[in-house]
Amino acid sequence: MNGLLVKLPPKASRKSPLEEEFWLQILAHKVGVPEREHVFAPPRKWRFDFAYPELLIGIEVEGGGFVAGRHGRGIGMEADCEKYAMALLEGWRVLRVTGRQIKDGSAIAWLKELLNRETRWHEAAKQLTMGVRL
Repeated sequence: MNGLLVKLPPKASRKSPLEEEFWLQILAHKVGVPEREHVFAPPRKWRFDFAYPELLIGIEVEGGGFVAGRHGRGIGMEADCEKYAMALLEGWRVLRVTGRQIKDGSAIAWLKELLNRETRWHEAAKQLTMGVRL
């Protein structure tokens, strides 16, 4: 290798092709701009692939499920359960999607519906605090 080393970015900053595909869908569908690799439970280094922190919505792209990846093995599944339980205890809602769901459009449809429901809920809450009944 002629003494040259290729330094890869830290694992957390490398995006999977599925994450990139979903990112492009998010931008194309104009559903806001979520944070990427959002750390949600310091000092733990747990991250969501995408997050709308102000809404406490996290999105996880679950890759490798059909190729015996980390998420499909016992220890990986257990770690994921711990991560998602802690997210729930912190008030987060987590949308978990697979590559197939990204490719067939289900993932972006679910995200749009979730954000639409969130907007409706906030509007209703605002109306109630102003004494208006819907």
